[in-house]
Amino acid sequence: QNLIQGIMLGTIFWQEENNALKIAMLFIFMAVNSMGNLYIVDIAAHKRSIFYKHRDSNFYPTLAYTTSELISEVPQVMVEVALLGGLVFWFAGFTPSTFPVFFVTLVLA
Repeated sequence: QNLIQGIMLGTIFWQEENNALKIAMLFIFMAVNSMGNLYIVDIAAHKRSIFYKHRDSNFYPTLAYTTSELISEVPQVMVEVALLGGLVFWFAGFTPSTFPVFFVTLVLA
């Protein structure tokens, strides 16, 4: 999904010279990335009842559950953002000197 969105967004702003449009593209990039990850909210809502049942039964502490969720989901999200961001960065005509601004956008997304 992110690969297709990255290709579409990158081709819309292919080698754009206008800096104002590049800023608009960064906003669209953050919106697309945020909307692409909304499915996680539904998954978290379904996991909540299981977590409460395990917590009430003292299967494991809350910190262990939170840490395991973080370790298992962060790499996947980072790969998705890097894939989408890498495509959009080079397709839109950014230069390596603009990378710090784009990196901040990736972190915020």
